[in-house]
Amino acid sequence: MRAHLLQGLNIWLCCALLGGVLAAGGLHFLRVVLSFTATQLDVVLAAFAAGLVLLAALALVPRRRIYAATNVVVALLSGFLMLQLGRISVSPTDPVVLDSPLAGEWFVFNGGRSPLLNGHPTSNSNGIDFVRLGANGRTHTGGTGAPLGDYASFGMPVLAPADGRITDVFDRTADNPPGTNGANPNRLVVDIGGDRYVVTAHIKQGSATVQVGDVVRRGQAVAAVGNNGQSGQPHLHMHVVDHPEGADVRGQRTYVMVFRNVQITRGGAWPLGDSRELRTGDVVRAVGQ
Repeated sequence: MRAHLLQGLNIWLCCALLGGVLAAGGLHFLRVVLSFTATQLDVVLAAFAAGLVLLAALALVPRRRIYAATNVVVALLSGFLMLQLGRISVSPTDPVVLDSPLAGEWFVFNGGRSPLLNGHPTSNSNGIDFVRLGANGRTHTGGTGAPLGDYASFGMPVLAPADGRITDVFDRTADNPPGTNGANPNRLVVDIGGDRYVVTAHIKQGSATVQVGDVVRRGQAVAAVGNNGQSGQPHLHMHVVDHPEGADVRGQRTYVMVFRNVQITRGGAWPLGDSRELRTGDVVRAVGQ
């Protein structure tokens, strides 16, 4: 029974940490990936939570044998989850303060300081992806096979998130049909000083209204949201690096972004506090733009 109790504690800890992932917004990417409405997502979250409760309850049932290997795997998973949840629970150090790059209300479907929430590669690990949801609660109308014009994000103005100078502009790549991916995304890079460069990517082909060397002011329209490069549907990607080219440069550093002049509705209840840092599941609305 002692071994069984230790196994139960091991499983209960893992269930609690998986609940923490749920509370942090770890499943909210489904709003975009599977085009779920808010109601459909609530059903999935409830089912996931019920599954965790059931798993925890089953851990009370004594087993004929206790498998050490199984418990080691569960303990390693718990250790990983604990590390990642702790990472997003502390305030960011040396963040870059920006305004919203978009007017109105947008949904964050990829963002945060943990791979539990953010699927970006190391070169832009602190990146954020924004998408606009339509009146139907989805990213588009028209069902499967909807054209780009049916997506609420496509063609919406991209705004300079800070004062600065343009160091890189590329908007010649054609926009992908929805559901497909390409290479060499269109992008625009702004030098905001202090060796910090804000990159906005997947901008619409031919939409850039600035060129290299131009000085821009925060809130100024500089391009439009498109769908090119590794992008299956229209959205805006943004990250901050220490390299003026803005593309994926080996060894470049990325910075955490926090936002001013916005209202943030959290997609998850954890962690507590308001760092102004956006995470997957958040809804952000620009104020005064």
